[in-house]
Amino acid sequence: MSSEMKLMPIVKQIEGTDNKKRLEELKKLLKMHKIAYNVEKYSSGENIIIGKGKILLVAHHDTVPRSPGANDDASAIAVLIGLTKARKAAIAIFDEEELYCIGSKEYIKRHNMPKAVVALEMMGMGDMMAIWPVDEERKLLNKIRAGLNKIKIPFEEAQKVPSFWADFTAFREAGLKDAWCLTLVPSSEKELIRNLATRPLMAVFGMLFSGLPKFFKHYHSTLDTSKALSEEALQLSLKAVISVYDELHRKP
Repeated sequence: MSSEMKLMPIVKQIEGTDNKKRLEELKKLLKMHKIAYNVEKYSSGENIIIGKGKILLVAHHDTVPRSPGANDDASAIAVLIGLTKARKAAIAIFDEEELYCIGSKEYIKRHNMPKAVVALEMMGMGDMMAIWPVDEERKLLNKIRAGLNKIKIPFEEAQKVPSFWADFTAFREAGLKDAWCLTLVPSSEKELIRNLATRPLMAVFGMLFSGLPKFFKHYHSTLDTSKALSEEALQLSLKAVISVYDELHRKP
C-alpha cells in the first residue's frame, strides 16, 4: 500500500459537523492536489464541478446536524479525488444532499442530462459493494456489474430501500433511468441488505430485536468518524470505482 495515494487523510480533513468548514476544506484539498474545479453557487449552497463527460460520478459534501460525516460522505469524496488522479472523470460534489438532494436538483436545472449517473455513498467501511436501486435491467447496469466482477469484488443488488435516498434520486426523478448508487458494506451484513430490498418491514422488525448492525450504528450519527473507517476499505472502493468507470467508458 506504500505506493498508493492515501485516502484517509482526505477523509480526516473534511470530516466535521460544520458544513461551511467542510466545503472550505474540500476546496483546499482540490487545490493541494492540483485538481481544477468550478464552483456553482445557488441560493442556499454550492456545488463543486470537476471535468466534463457524459458519465457523471457524484458525491456530496454536506452532512446531517451533529454528525462528523466521515463515511457519509467524506469517504466518497476521498474516492473521487483518488479517481481524478487515475482518470479524467466528470465529477460533481453536491451540497444539501441531506435536504433531499437540493444541490443535485439545482445542477439538473443548469446542465444537460448526462448519459448516466453513479452516486457514491459511504465508501469507507466494508468489503462488499451494494448497487441500488436495481429495479429494471439496463445495458449500463451490466457494465457496472462487469466492472465489479473484473476486480473480483463481491456485490449485492438492492431495490429501492424505503426512507433512503442519494443524489441519484434527483436524476431518477428528472427522468434518467441510468442512475444508481454504489455503497461499500460489510459482507457480514449482506442478509440485512437483501431483506431491506425484498422484505423491508421484516428487516426493520428484526432490527428492533437484534439491534442495529454496525454499519447503521454509524449512519447519520455522532459515531460517523474516521476512526470507524479503514484505509483498506477506501482503497477497495477506489479500485472498484476505477474499474466501473473503465467499463462505463469502454466502447461496445
